[in-house]
Amino acid sequence: MWETRHGEVMMEESIWERRDRQVLLAISMGSDPSELLPADLKADLGVSLQLLAEDDLIRGPMATSVMVRGAVPTGQLRVTAKGLRLLGEWPADTSVDHLLAALDQKISGEADKPRRQALVRFRQAMVDVATTLGAKTLAELVSRNAGV
Repeated sequence: MWETRHGEVMMEESIWERRDRQVLLAISMGSDPSELLPADLKADLGVSLQLLAEDDLIRGPMATSVMVRGAVPTGQLRVTAKGLRLLGEWPADTSVDHLLAALDQKISGEADKPRRQALVRFRQAMVDVATTLGAKTLAELVSRNAGV
């Protein structure tokens, strides 16, 4: 159990999975978010919309007071590219992702088994480094070294 930056307590099944992700998914499908929420979370729809908007996951003309009351202008809300990436519905946009995709393509086309294994090890090392140091730092390094 831990607390988010907004003071919400996160449990084993996070509030993200139970509430916010469902709201984001509903908006991306053009559905009413309150229809996908569990009954015990319907009253928190305004909070979810506010958090999603603050994190630049959704956009649309909506007043905070309207969101807090739970009145949702569903047809006016749009999921941003960042939100779609989070749902896995939009391509990634980092140098690391482009490099990994290029490596995957190279690996799948490599006929020489030792070379293919070396590429696989290199790709895994890249993933390990990105996980350890953070994708942003690695992306800046790759971009700088590639002259992008």
